[in-house]
Amino acid sequence: MEPQSAPAAFPDLDGDMSGMGADGSLPSPPVPQDPSDYPSDTNADEPLPGVLAPQDAHDGIVGAGGDDPLPGLTALLGIKTITSGKEHVEMDMSITPQLQQIYGYLHGGATIALLESAASLGAVNRADLSKGRAFGVEVKVRHRKSGKRGTIRGVADLECFDDGRLVWKVAAYDEEGDVISDGTVTTKYVTYERLAEKEQERVAARAGARNG
Repeated sequence: MEPQSAPAAFPDLDGDMSGMGADGSLPSPPVPQDPSDYPSDTNADEPLPGVLAPQDAHDGIVGAGGDDPLPGLTALLGIKTITSGKEHVEMDMSITPQLQQIYGYLHGGATIALLESAASLGAVNRADLSKGRAFGVEVKVRHRKSGKRGTIRGVADLECFDDGRLVWKVAAYDEEGDVISDGTVTTKYVTYERLAEKEQERVAARAGARNG
């Protein structure tokens, strides 16, 4: 990314952070609470109740030059898609007062959201949304610098994949090309059938806890 004439202020920051992404998929539709709501034969013509239909799930997921905003948290943070592919994704996020922590620097959580959003979009691009959904399941990110103004670019590159799990190498860059944060994001493709099974297990566990 070409640096602008007025460089952002990015003092060195040596720290680290790791966390779990409970639901980083783009989009991240709700799962019905009652497993009986799931149709026995899930297909593109019979989307799950409360879940976007396959075509609708792609609405707002755009590539370079697209005008449609991404949904949910990405829209709230002002994240814009620059490049959208199955192995490489780039997104931009401007540092605004709403994204700063108490000392006036970019909040690390916003940077992590940018990186997980980029990885999750790549996962969605690879997914068959008529049969399941892609979710973020693990985030490991180290913060190296911070900033008060300017635009951050988040980049996600597919590093490896195995049995439905995708590991993305992610990095956020400032306008000077320096790394703000970097690490990995792991996403997982989950079928509707498996989602139904997991919900059945949760219902049974809750019932057992009440009866116990």
